[in-house]
Amino acid sequence: MDALTADLPDTRPTALHPERESVRLAVRHGHIERLGRWQIPPLVNLDLAHAVAAFDLRTSPLPANGLRIHVEARHSSIQLLVNAGTMVEADELARHHGVISDRRARRVDEWSGPRVVVSGSLHHSTLKIKRPR
Repeated sequence: MDALTADLPDTRPTALHPERESVRLAVRHGHIERLGRWQIPPLVNLDLAHAVAAFDLRTSPLPANGLRIHVEARHSSIQLLVNAGTMVEADELARHHGVISDRRARRVDEWSGPRVVVSGSLHHSTLKIKRPR
């Protein structure tokens, strides 16, 4: 049977929607969100100016080797919705009158799953990591 279909295009779902290595999201004076299930690539480049962004990293699987988010934000607000044990590292994120908030991280007993690394810079912007109660 394989010989009969060898020259036909591959129409399986993975062929229709191949996994991306990265995505660039740029917003000026607007709002962007990825809520619910979405295909999370290993690298997200986020360029914001006077914008609001929300990303749900709870319901979709994170890439096996982790997720890297590179941020360039000016006068913007970013929310990352993560599971209770997801490790989010923001040591490489420069802050110029910026704020990083992850209040429930100190209540985590054990980190689990792939890690999320946030790098880049916040200029008069905020990054809030939201974990379930």
